[in-house]
Amino acid sequence: MPVPYKPPGHTALAPCLCVEGAARTLDFAQQVFAAQVLARHEGEGGRINHAELRIDDTVLMLSDALPDWPAHAVHLHVYVPDVRATYAKALAAGAQGVQAPVRKDGDNDERGGFRDASGITWWVATQRAAEPPRTALAHWHACVSERNAARLPQLLADNVQFHSPVVHRPVTGKPMVQAYLRAALLVFGQPSFRYVREIVGSHEAMLEFELELDGVHINGIDLIRWNAQGQIDDFKVMLRPLKAVHAIHERMAAMLQGAAQ
Repeated sequence: MPVPYKPPGHTALAPCLCVEGAARTLDFAQQVFAAQVLARHEGEGGRINHAELRIDDTVLMLSDALPDWPAHAVHLHVYVPDVRATYAKALAAGAQGVQAPVRKDGDNDERGGFRDASGITWWVATQRAAEPPRTALAHWHACVSERNAARLPQLLADNVQFHSPVVHRPVTGKPMVQAYLRAALLVFGQPSFRYVREIVGSHEAMLEFELELDGVHINGIDLIRWNAQGQIDDFKVMLRPLKAVHAIHERMAAMLQGAAQ
């Protein structure tokens, strides 16, 4: 039977570090990451000639530095189930904090960093749920509250579709949808307009609204969907009662015709 080219459970690529105080690093990794020591070979005075440990699915090799093999400052990145708990464990184990866990704009990871006694800077992170839908929803609310159509170009995807309550076929493409939503911001931009209920999912939202227009009480729903980039790619409007549909149709038609002239 052929011998496997690498030991079972080992990764093909493994960082191999020379550090000052490899034994401390082994103890630290066990305390903070529940690392499993796979091998430990000591020399004179307890010096670590070679050690191997596994953190989650990755093998790390290390040894104590020598004059011909000096220690170097290194940074390692580890995904962990709970970045805040891991950061707290590291500080309790004597690490120096470099960055408390934080989630920065545009990043789905919450990330923090600390430096151990051997000089290794560990960056730890936990992936969080994507935020673009909430961000896009906030932009849309700002667009509505400010009656600010200037926000639309960045908010809409190039392939966006708009489903009007008075037009059978969907309107497709950013330029046309911008024109419809620009007109809608003016038509629906009444002092009485307000959203009364929201149901928000991972990439879509249902917004129920109410307003008074020409003595007609209008109740409607905006169904909005976002893509992975946080841009609206589908927008559907539904209205009730029938009087509302007629009133909005007349106003929207006049607004669009005026914009086309």
